[in-house]
Amino acid sequence: MFYKPKHIIFDLAGVFFNIDFNSVPNYFDQHGFTNFKQYFTKTNYGAFFNNLDLGIYSYDTVFETFRKHFKCQLSDNCIRTGFETLIGSFRPRLINWVKTHQNQYKFYLLSNNNPVSYPYIMMRFYEEFGFSFDTLFQKTFYSQNLKMMKPDPKVFYHVIEKTGLKPEDTLFVDDTFHNVESAMTLGFKVLYLESESDFFNLNL
Repeated sequence: MFYKPKHIIFDLAGVFFNIDFNSVPNYFDQHGFTNFKQYFTKTNYGAFFNNLDLGIYSYDTVFETFRKHFKCQLSDNCIRTGFETLIGSFRPRLINWVKTHQNQYKFYLLSNNNPVSYPYIMMRFYEEFGFSFDTLFQKTFYSQNLKMMKPDPKVFYHVIEKTGLKPEDTLFVDDTFHNVESAMTLGFKVLYLESESDFFNLNL
């Protein structure tokens, strides 16, 4: 029997919206690269994308850094569009569930994100739903601001310190197994989300 949590920490990509990790390498392969997948998969970020999510590159420097790192001449807009292809459709059922259960649970967000994707996601969400995504949560934690990222246990300790959450009372929902595994070792209740229905099957 699943223990009902008091708090829920959600991931963002692959939880609140659909993602396709083949879209980014496919896009860049169509723009002059060969096998860009060696630099970008769900389980194996190359150095550039790892540093991007760690906030090492700012929005103002990321495009020139991309060109230098990959030795290419793609425009800022072309690179930006490549990043944005990862972001698919939102999942309104889950979004609405969180919106309507604010009195039953305290919600938090812990996301590996970056200075390019974040504003695009927030803009698209507002255009579709008419309110700010971050208002769904008591507090949000984005890797580019924290300068650390999942599955590093340090990021979970940081969340515990800043929120006072007890792992045993908290459900962590993520679509990446290594992140779930890390949270579980610290005592969190966990859900490895392979489809949106996995969450609703908990019957919370």
